[in-house]
Amino acid sequence: MKKIIILLLVFLIPGLISCNKSSVEKPNFIIIFTDDQGYADLGCYGAKGFTTPNLDNMAKEGMRFTNFYVASPACSPSRAALLTGSYPVRVGVPTVLYPVSPTGLDSSEITIAEILKRQGYTTACVGKWHVGDHPTMMPTNQGFDEYFGIPYSNDMWPWRHDYKKEKPRSELYPDLPLYLNNKIIERNPDQNQIIKRYTEYAVQFIEKNKNKPFFLYLPHTMPHVPLGVSEKFEGKTTYGRYGDVIEEIDWSVGKILNTLRKNNLDHKTLVIFTTDNGPWLTYGNHAGKAFPLREGKGTTFEGGMRVPCIMRWTDNIPAGLVNHEMATTMDFLPTIAYLAGSQPPKDRVIDGKDIWSLMSGDADQKTPHEVLFYHWPSELQAVRSGPWKLHFPHQHRHQAGPPGKDGNPAGQIDASIGLSLFNLEEDIGERNNLAEKYPHIVQKLTDLADTHLKDITENSRTPLEISDINWRRYKDKLSEGDFITDWWLIGPFDNTNRKGIEKVYLPEKEFAPKNTYPGRNNKMVSWWEYDGKSDEYISLAKLFNPSDEGVVYARRLFNLKNKTVVKIGLGTNDGVKMWVNGKLVHEDIAARTAMPNEDILSVSFNKGENVVLLKIDQLGGGWGFYFSIIDGLNQLE
Repeated sequence: MKKIIILLLVFLIPGLISCNKSSVEKPNFIIIFTDDQGYADLGCYGAKGFTTPNLDNMAKEGMRFTNFYVASPACSPSRAALLTGSYPVRVGVPTVLYPVSPTGLDSSEITIAEILKRQGYTTACVGKWHVGDHPTMMPTNQGFDEYFGIPYSNDMWPWRHDYKKEKPRSELYPDLPLYLNNKIIERNPDQNQIIKRYTEYAVQFIEKNKNKPFFLYLPHTMPHVPLGVSEKFEGKTTYGRYGDVIEEIDWSVGKILNTLRKNNLDHKTLVIFTTDNGPWLTYGNHAGKAFPLREGKGTTFEGGMRVPCIMRWTDNIPAGLVNHEMATTMDFLPTIAYLAGSQPPKDRVIDGKDIWSLMSGDADQKTPHEVLFYHWPSELQAVRSGPWKLHFPHQHRHQAGPPGKDGNPAGQIDASIGLSLFNLEEDIGERNNLAEKYPHIVQKLTDLADTHLKDITENSRTPLEISDINWRRYKDKLSEGDFITDWWLIGPFDNTNRKGIEKVYLPEKEFAPKNTYPGRNNKMVSWWEYDGKSDEYISLAKLFNPSDEGVVYARRLFNLKNKTVVKIGLGTNDGVKMWVNGKLVHEDIAARTAMPNEDILSVSFNKGENVVLLKIDQLGGGWGFYFSIIDGLNQLE
């Protein structure tokens, strides 16, 4: 009798264990990842002014999460975390990347796609990549067999946020490329068709691979500004253009789910829908809502990092459940690895956890996360454990005045928060500071933060920087010219309380290297010679810190053989205005790093000695400039 019982156990126990895992040996995986969609921007999360019937039905057929997080409140770091299962600061992508970035998601990182390829999966990325556009960082070098999409944000093009392209073309960014695998097939594609085109490609990929395991990563470009929506959906909602875009994304989800049904793939395919961060509130009616959460994109308040998430897998995820446990996009990698019969990398720290027990509907299961950390960009600004969230003192963006309208952003102010403790179960809007009432909880969370920072310091993975300096220029117009890197610099001078009047300082009138002048805060400053032979970028870091305000002058002599018009290219950071010989040539443009030849101007030079005087007014956020001679170099002596 004992032998019979033992034999029964031998055969039954593996079965009992395996029932915790899907019965599908190699399920398919689809991750749909939208851009800047708010917590309240789905019908099942309380959306108003538009409807999302396909996503609402997906929630009815699957599971909806209410405490789901991304690892960063902005595009690039959020994507890096999803792909690697690690905090963005750990993998060296803490902030937004721009075209021709010298860094990004290093090729040594192991992505979800790479894990699945080793298990025999066919993989595709369709949409916005945005973790580095150097060839070594693009999808086909990060585990994806196919790529169709735009390599970074859709506002990084010559018309910025102008979806109608009515404003004059700017040279701030190059033409927006649309890639098919490793080739650019179009420049400045019609953004009104981009959701439709992504969807068509995704459906074709599913159809083509229906008889073998596949992974489809669909990071939509929308609803990031400028908003693009096809004629079929334009003007459909009372919310306006943003609502129209969300309804087209909902249509796209419906097309994908219908393709699975048609091919009997429902029970074989895990579909996840979520978004990369909260809404970009400064765009007003071209942005979403995070209600009842506080703030939005670019902040570590709940509105910036808590996002909607729906998971559906017929016969494997119970239908109609709402999960209130804490989970994150970093959990995708270890969970998907487990379900595919693999495991996460063991030679590095992975911050995500296997959450299959939460997804499979076990009512007794709790979050595997004791603690969650909120970084932006590299600063640890907050920490959550259980219901408690502690903000450390930090600055954050805040929409103080009227919101933006019709694609034009409103101004934002730098607000600040002191040490603040919130109970998110009772105060989801983070309004009632309990730090003084519960000092022991403050201390506990502070200790967890200290341990985390030590771990990040000891176990971070710094990406290699692209050494080819030519990569740091655009391959067309921005690669032209010869860079001038030797200047005389002086500053900083005070630029506060000017009330619109541009103050002239003594160095603008004379050049005397031995003289000193009263600078900012009445500190005496003098000219010093800058020789930047090792870099084309003129750094002002010696004069002031990146966040400082102030005015700096740069002066140089040019000797010409004949009178001629010289074509000059300039580039500088956000938060900077620049004059050349008294003429304002560069207005402050928010949210981008310096690139060569953003501003092109022609300057008339006389025969003989000529002086070029640059005035750089740093409003906070900038710290250098590029200067190149594009045309007229043959006249220089």
